[in-house]
Amino acid sequence: MEPFKVDLGYLRAMQEKPVIEAYTKPVAVCHAKDVREHEMKEFEFIHGRKVLIAKYGGQIHALGNTCTHYDAPLHTGVLGNGRIRCPWHGACFNIETGDIEECPGLDSLPCYKVEVERGGLVMVQAKLKDLESTRRLKTMAKRDPENPLTYVLVGGGPSSQVCAETLRKEGFTGRIVIVCKESYLPYDRSRISRRFDLKFDDIQYRPQQFYDEHNIEVFVNSKAIEANVEEKLVIMKDDKRLFYDKMYIATGSSPKQIPIKGFNYPNVFTIRNFDDWRRLKKAIGKNTPVICVGSSFLGMEIAQAIKTYMPCSVTVVSRAKIPMQKKFGLKIGERILKMYKEKMITMMMETAVLEVIGNDLGVTHVRLNDNRQLPCKVLIIAAGIKFNTKFLVGCGLPINANGSIDADLYLQSIVDDVYVGGDIANAPVYSDYNHRSNIGHIQVAQNHGYVAGVNMHGSRKIEVRSVPYYTTTLFNMTLRCSGFGLFKDVIIEGDLEKLNFIAYYIDSQDRVISVVSSNRDPIVSQFAEFRNQGRILRRYELVDLNKPWVNVTLKKPGSKLEHHGIKIEFIGQIELFYDRGNHHEFKCLAKALARPGDLIQNNSYPFEFPNVEKQFEVYAGSNVRLRYFLRATIVRRISDITKEVDIAVHTLCSYPDVNNPIKMEVGIEDCLHIEFEYNKSKYHLQDTIIGKIYFLLVRIKIKHMEIAIIKRESTGTGPNMFTENENITKFEIMDGAPVKGESIPIRVFLAGYNLTPTMREINKKFSVKYFLNLVLMDTEDRRYFKQQEITLWRKADIPRYHAHSQQQAAIAGHNTHPQHAPAHLVSGPPAPISATPAVPVNDSNAAGTVPSESKMGLFTRESPNQEFSQQSQDSLPTSPMTPPSMSIERGIGDGAAATSTSPVLLSTTPPPLPVAATIINATTTHETDPAAEQKTAEVEDLLESNEQAENDIEDKPLVVAPVTTDFLDDA
Repeated sequence: MEPFKVDLGYLRAMQEKPVIEAYTKPVAVCHAKDVREHEMKEFEFIHGRKVLIAKYGGQIHALGNTCTHYDAPLHTGVLGNGRIRCPWHGACFNIETGDIEECPGLDSLPCYKVEVERGGLVMVQAKLKDLESTRRLKTMAKRDPENPLTYVLVGGGPSSQVCAETLRKEGFTGRIVIVCKESYLPYDRSRISRRFDLKFDDIQYRPQQFYDEHNIEVFVNSKAIEANVEEKLVIMKDDKRLFYDKMYIATGSSPKQIPIKGFNYPNVFTIRNFDDWRRLKKAIGKNTPVICVGSSFLGMEIAQAIKTYMPCSVTVVSRAKIPMQKKFGLKIGERILKMYKEKMITMMMETAVLEVIGNDLGVTHVRLNDNRQLPCKVLIIAAGIKFNTKFLVGCGLPINANGSIDADLYLQSIVDDVYVGGDIANAPVYSDYNHRSNIGHIQVAQNHGYVAGVNMHGSRKIEVRSVPYYTTTLFNMTLRCSGFGLFKDVIIEGDLEKLNFIAYYIDSQDRVISVVSSNRDPIVSQFAEFRNQGRILRRYELVDLNKPWVNVTLKKPGSKLEHHGIKIEFIGQIELFYDRGNHHEFKCLAKALARPGDLIQNNSYPFEFPNVEKQFEVYAGSNVRLRYFLRATIVRRISDITKEVDIAVHTLCSYPDVNNPIKMEVGIEDCLHIEFEYNKSKYHLQDTIIGKIYFLLVRIKIKHMEIAIIKRESTGTGPNMFTENENITKFEIMDGAPVKGESIPIRVFLAGYNLTPTMREINKKFSVKYFLNLVLMDTEDRRYFKQQEITLWRKADIPRYHAHSQQQAAIAGHNTHPQHAPAHLVSGPPAPISATPAVPVNDSNAAGTVPSESKMGLFTRESPNQEFSQQSQDSLPTSPMTPPSMSIERGIGDGAAATSTSPVLLSTTPPPLPVAATIINATTTHETDPAAEQKTAEVEDLLESNEQAENDIEDKPLVVAPVTTDFLDDA
């Protein structure tokens, strides 16, 4: 039996006195009513300090007022779901604790004690130590010598730095080793390409004292040359061996050597680390001819940094036609190109360096692909990178062809206990719908380190969810970008020339995948928070739907298109197929968009057609087609360039005030006398026809009975009238001979069939009517039928919204945001949407009247060869629909429109029919069936209780209108 053990550590903890934090005296900073729900404000505190007061979930919180990364004022940022996002670089802080939750940045915000007095004064107290700095280091665990675990972080960049700190903050007490090939402690490498007036202390993340205090070992000048994941071993260049329990690989990337003759001259530079930066700075002198190869982020940043630092000749040589076009699009790329030329930087686009010419002192000239030679004393190669994963070849870890390594949502590789992050990680990108990608930005690398550190510790599991966020400064232009993915179109709002704009990048499914802005903070941070919450911004939500535009795009940028004007037309048209040469336009409005001239660049032309009455619904039938469309035309001397975009218009109605049932007695004298009844005469397209048939006299041998829905389309007038009958559906409702006094219930579901509302004398060109056809067949195959017209209408079951309800919603619930921020980038709870008041109904399409009293009629006998043939579902006509890129406008008839809160994707494919419509069939017998009587009673009850209470919605068209019409130059 083991002896009884006492946990002495617990006893020692009981004896330790708790640390009592010293606080300031309570200070009244504001009144509770000064800050609204989901709002942030800055108030004076003590000792010249300011405090950020935020109200979230009914609670008031007090925190440090500036971001711990670059001291951005947080009250201009975004208050999201329980956290605050920096307006400059997207760092996120927990609103309750101030802890940093998303990078960039390493430190947390100081969090203050808040108490709201009975009178409403907000009293704030701060720890005395928090007044010493605007940053706070989260509590970190201490190294436990008895913990045998060793975690090795390969790579000395920002990702490993954050991973090491996260492990200690999560409570890991084992050994942490950072393997760094450089001779420096981890530093912010992104800043060395932007400025030449830096000191290393300005970009170093932490001093040596920090690593010593928290027992984080940093092996500088220790490049990893080999690894073995089976033995859990890392070998360094000095043959030092490290055995690990878990490994995090974040080795980043290096400049790729391009195939240029003479690449190895001493004054040919690549910029990747601080030593490269120092050598380049030393080589740059006054009037030194500098050539930078590449127009990507790195090349453009270095070019502007050199031009700002030293008055010298700077030339950018690039194979691309427009700088940064793949990242920012054509128009922003053109604006950057113009700005660089204005700053006296020579931009040689669509040009390549073939050879570097020099002597013993280094480069003297470069030869271009057009055989020109440019003088050069400093040549900078900023084109292309390679991933630093060569040391992992053969280690047992799968490596992709481009050198990257696949990672899952937790940044774990396919090998247990091996995690990857930063540039080399082919990891899911949450804002790109978890598609795997390599992203070479510092914010992504730091967030990878945070996620990997949490998951390596293992106390909890988190997924990669941060939205890529990066910032670049090019002279006086600061560009902030959030999001990631391949874009198809760019929508720019603002003044690009004055560098005050927002650019929305749209993918092939009309989703906004990224946002770029200049001088429009905090719009990019709002979008990052919006996507982080899993919400999707669509194209149609970006603009006022009453003001669409026409985009004219040249196939070849820089070419010229001569034209005699550009116009847009709104047309309502009826096409009769037997008279194809003549189209009857009942509506035609036109507006000029541009005067005659030359088109030398892509352009957008806004337009508006206010107060347009759309009195008819679109229709596509067998012999006629009614359509509304926009036609944009570039008028040219020989042949015009046109594009048409159809608009779907639906006439919406509410329940008619009068909807009498249909009752009629029909028969054949002394042979057959029946009475049929339908519960109403007007049905909406999703309605159910309920009825019953009574047999009052039966003296002929009836074999079976069926009911059909017939659509009758009439076109033309007089001798030129064409009538087309189409069997929409047909059902057998009785099989066998009925007896006197028997009743047959009927129920037909209209939903699922390709039906349109009843149309009467549309512009005196055509009509569409629907009939219920009751057919009886006797034992000699003689057919008797009776048709009864019914009126169909489209129910307005879609709520209407005010035209600008979403635009008027406060951004993130923060009334201090600038008015240019779109209401859809809401970081807080969605704003309520008010509905349009109900409007009395004018059922113009239901002009036909059905007598409510009973009257006697006669069956019409039909010969066997006159039976209507039922068409297959595939042959049913379809209504014209707009493509998925169209947005929603619900016209109200007075020129106003309301935006839809959810995307509507329309297709030209008709809706599938249900497998079987529910019809109550009755097999007749010579005796009364009690079950049939019970079903008849149920139908009668249904007829009496069929009235529905619905909110009235005005009888105006539902319009699906295009936001843009895109042109491609055909010339």
